[in-house]
Amino acid sequence: MTHFIVTYDRRDGSSDLLAIEDAFEAFDEFSRREREVMGSADIEVVLLTARHEDDLRVSHPNFFAAGDLIPS
Repeated sequence: MTHFIVTYDRRDGSSDLLAIEDAFEAFDEFSRREREVMGSADIEVVLLTARHEDDLRVSHPNFFAAGDLIPS
């Protein structure tokens, strides 16, 4: 399983996706990013786990642009 950190900007609907294999490394990076945006109501940071990025785009479409939802 792969761990994905999604940093989602509610203002413009953009998101940054980082894939990390190691669970401890993923949690450390997630925690760092959360601290970075603490106090911002516009930025959301989530840590999700999935087999493939395409699975994540289907299960959490709100974090991805509408034209980017269909797995290739």
